[in-house]
Amino acid sequence: MKSGLDEYTRNARLKPAFLVALPIALTVAILGFKQSATEGTLFGLASSLGFAFLLSQLVRDRGKAREPWLFKRWNGKPTTAMLRHGDTRLNVHTRARYHKRLSAMLPEISLPTAELEKANPAEADATYASCGDYLLSKTRDKERFQLLFQENVNYGFRRNLWAMKPVGIAISILSLAALALVTQVEARTNAVPWFANLTDIAIVALLLTWWVIRITPSWVKIVADAYALRLLASIDELESTKAAGEA
Repeated sequence: MKSGLDEYTRNARLKPAFLVALPIALTVAILGFKQSATEGTLFGLASSLGFAFLLSQLVRDRGKAREPWLFKRWNGKPTTAMLRHGDTRLNVHTRARYHKRLSAMLPEISLPTAELEKANPAEADATYASCGDYLLSKTRDKERFQLLFQENVNYGFRRNLWAMKPVGIAISILSLAALALVTQVEARTNAVPWFANLTDIAIVALLLTWWVIRITPSWVKIVADAYALRLLASIDELESTKAAGEA
């Protein structure tokens, strides 16, 4: 699984894909093997492996496509929103320091005052977004900005998982129906005890409940804000590095 895949792809794309495909693996395990639970599980996972790799690419595309909807719901991209004068997630003095340092880093950009931001919020957001793009371009070193990278992975995982929620729910429902049908047929023919598949049914049922209740925009927003705060915190580190270089 790790060959040829970077850490972000494995954790933010492939893991959501496997969670979506897990009910398929369990269903295939029940249909494929009865003599050995271990063989059945391995067969089911192997059968869903190719599907999950393909799904990992779809997961990325779906996540990026749905991201603008999240930003609109949250009243803007978190990094952009946190730079606004009226946002309360940053301490007012911390935000003032960030504005001052961003102005020094990007002399060609004039960060708006509270009055200018209120008069032209769209232009202010465009300025803040440009600052965010600049920070992204300066923090791509995963070793140096390891905590930022981990927050990015966390955000990518949750965003992509939320984006696949309709697919996850549909697959879980279909798998539950298939497992219930197989269990009923087997019970009537006395092939296996009626309770033989209850563990798999319970797992898929729990997954379905988890998809419906837990995977929400607010769940994604927790890590989105954490990532934005960490990205903005890199301003201080970039500034200190610049000062050390000049010294």
